[in-house]
Amino acid sequence: MRKSLFLFLLSGALLLPCAAFAQSVYSDTYVIPVVSHTQGLGGSLWMSDVAITNFSSTPLNVELVVVESGATNMDNIYPLTTATNDGAITVPANATVVLRDVLNGHRGMTNTYGALILGGDKPFAVTSRLYNGGTGGNMVGQTVTPARDFFENSTGQADNAAVAYLPGLVSNASARTNIGFVAGSGSNAGASMNVEVRIKNAAGQTLGTRNFSIASGNFTHVQ
Repeated sequence: MRKSLFLFLLSGALLLPCAAFAQSVYSDTYVIPVVSHTQGLGGSLWMSDVAITNFSSTPLNVELVVVESGATNMDNIYPLTTATNDGAITVPANATVVLRDVLNGHRGMTNTYGALILGGDKPFAVTSRLYNGGTGGNMVGQTVTPARDFFENSTGQADNAAVAYLPGLVSNASARTNIGFVAGSGSNAGASMNVEVRIKNAAGQTLGTRNFSIASGNFTHVQ
């Protein structure tokens, strides 16, 4: 269902400072409930990375709006503006873009946190991670789940043959990504769940594929 940014915001009285945002209509909208670029104790710096995947064959345009931590609903909502971002990005076809430390320098501020709203002109997937990238560089943090499922709603499928997209997977000296699936029995109780995992690089090229079959009522851990 197509929806405007106004329909997603709870206050109903939101007035964005940029008319272009107010007139936009989105195919997909997400809210990341907390993003940060904030100094902490001991030289820590809590920052957020946001990964956006375009799974369509044409470029994706995404507008980004920050709901800054504030006291009212009228004076703390602005397009994301940094040295590298002017409130909107374009993600090439079948590609993934990672916005590192997404709030760094937002509106010239050195410390800020709040929520991030993303609206795209076609369906897309997004993930976010909040972590300490300051002194020591321990990268300790956690995933912050966007308020919207990551299933491709353009397929029109409502059964369990759906396709899920997980942007921003990593495997390096600092971190690695684990993935998990839960299957509800539904009307097909007793059946196994068959999963195909296909890994793609940032340009959308397939790096490899693995298939798993998980018996009904079982937990399976695969390295």
